[in-house]
Amino acid sequence: MTNSCIVWSDLGGQLVRVGLAETRGRSGVFNYVDAYVQDRMPAIDPINLPLASRRIFTTSGVANVWGVLNDAGPDSWGKKVLKVLEPDWLAGASPIDILIKSSGRGVGSLMFTEKVNDQPVRQRGISRADLNAAAEGAHTVEIGEIPRAQLRELLRASVSAGGMHPKIAVTDPDGSEWLAKFRSVEDIVDTPCVEGASMQLAKLCGIDAADVLCTATAERSSLLVRRFDRENGIEHYASADALFNRDRLAGDRRGTWASYAGVANLRRQLPGHGVGEDLRELFRRMVFNVIIGNTDDHARNHGFVMNTRGQWRLSKAFDVLPNFRNQNREHALEIGPRGTEGSFENVMEGAADFGLDAAAAAGIVQEVAAGVREHFPGLLDQARCPPADKTLSIARCHYPPADL
Repeated sequence: MTNSCIVWSDLGGQLVRVGLAETRGRSGVFNYVDAYVQDRMPAIDPINLPLASRRIFTTSGVANVWGVLNDAGPDSWGKKVLKVLEPDWLAGASPIDILIKSSGRGVGSLMFTEKVNDQPVRQRGISRADLNAAAEGAHTVEIGEIPRAQLRELLRASVSAGGMHPKIAVTDPDGSEWLAKFRSVEDIVDTPCVEGASMQLAKLCGIDAADVLCTATAERSSLLVRRFDRENGIEHYASADALFNRDRLAGDRRGTWASYAGVANLRRQLPGHGVGEDLRELFRRMVFNVIIGNTDDHARNHGFVMNTRGQWRLSKAFDVLPNFRNQNREHALEIGPRGTEGSFENVMEGAADFGLDAAAAAGIVQEVAAGVREHFPGLLDQARCPPADKTLSIARCHYPPADL
């Protein structure tokens, strides 16, 4: 069991040693190496881990590892794959072991090694030609069976995938990178089709969403999502969940990790131009989620990317689709003063948190609502959603009053 690792970054394709991460009992420790600080490299988390030499940062966060490091490692699906590929190893693995094992496949620029002399390597995803086999392997994992040897090797490209849904990294011959998301055995609808239509709908509603392609893999559909942390070379990524330091937060939920206003406050604290634009974009995404019934809008589904100059911006929108498991209108994040209530009264009462007056906020709400009404049915047809799934998706939407 390993309790420490070297943290590296290949931001912009330049490999540098960032710092040292450790777990000590019930705490996680991180400190930058002197050379990284002396070269004035950008902080990997300016809010919680500001650039400082010989300073030790301590957290009691998830698995006693700083959130920005966990973002580059596996989440539920990745760990499920590891459980199948290497069950004996996983049973005795530490959180640091898991980061090292999955290094080179995760989101953003961070990678991990056990020793300072071991340089990490960025791993390629599978080819599109192997998507059918990968879908078969993912299905095998989901139903609790052991994939055959060829499929197990393919599934190693899944071990850093975030979220709970089956997915795998894909790399095209030209170097462009995607995540392929497969339908789960637990899905109520054909999720890749519905998500593909929802993501395209978000774009038509003025949202900066990741590019998607709906594909077919044998009898199962899949969705290719363009990796936004690779569009301008390798960029660093931190989720909103990672940037919130819950150890220091007060008991008042509003404006903290549990709210859209809290995500807006994070953006205000991050260096980078276009803060006002990002806040309006975040408000538009919140409105869109309220209208389509995307209540699974937790803090890990919002994030920020950083370029080689240390400038941050809101990442492209991802994981956007109606939530059919939770049929109420209570969101994972608080919408406004009325908490998680997905009402337009709550949306409007919280508009000031995004720098918007009532008229500007109402204009965005009505614009998004008109876009959803006009385009969603046709996009669901284009994605070849089954008729029952289309009906359910449209019924999940609700709209603001005309006199908002």
